[in-house]
Amino acid sequence: MPEPVKPELPPVAPPVSPTPPPVSQAKKPAGAAKALTPQVKHKKNWGTFAPQSPYKDLREVIKPHKGGVVEVIVAWKDRILSTNTFTRSGSVFISANPDADVVVPIVNSRSKYELLKIQGQITVCLTQEMTGELIRDGEVTSFPELARQNKIRHAGSHYELDVRQGEMVRVGLQQDLISIYVRYIADAPKPLVPPLFDMSSSDDRGHHGRRGFGDHDALYEHLHASPALEDEALQEEPIARRSSSSSRLPKERS
Repeated sequence: MPEPVKPELPPVAPPVSPTPPPVSQAKKPAGAAKALTPQVKHKKNWGTFAPQSPYKDLREVIKPHKGGVVEVIVAWKDRILSTNTFTRSGSVFISANPDADVVVPIVNSRSKYELLKIQGQITVCLTQEMTGELIRDGEVTSFPELARQNKIRHAGSHYELDVRQGEMVRVGLQQDLISIYVRYIADAPKPLVPPLFDMSSSDDRGHHGRRGFGDHDALYEHLHASPALEDEALQEEPIARRSSSSSRLPKERS
């Protein structure tokens, strides 16, 4: 008997994966807009700034001295803004006004404050808002400590502190944003040689001027007069002397 024929079954489809395709293979719908990345433009800073100071504290440079001149230095943090000197007795006022004795930028320009009284020695006028210290022989004493030592006295609307020779005071304003240094310095050295012309009298000024310039011309001609040259050898002698005084090092002899 012939063998029975088995019926052919249709092919089975592979199972469908429930996971979506990776993003890289996903197709974007037609006409979709591209995502734009916002571009932030940074403004260029063309400002200039001073280099960093090599000193963290100006007291490393500004130190107490002795002398007959009173010096007042105004500094913005570690930058010196101005230096002022006073030789006469009287009061020294601070203000933002350019006509003030000492110009301080943060003080009101419409008002002025008496900072110093110079009468033989320096007296600093202080307020409760001011900070600072007294420096002497390398020792630093704060204003509160000076008040406990009764070295700061009450004077009505303000307080006063005397500064002696060899001492220096630093007054701080606006939480030490501005510092004012007060100290003594030596007088400028006096010239050892008197002036060539006496200009004390206006009547004799023309006479002394004509006579002085005449003597000056005669002295110049005497010093720079050319010697009497007799031959060409003497004319070449000054040139030879000039060439021998060169700034170059001499060559070594072999």
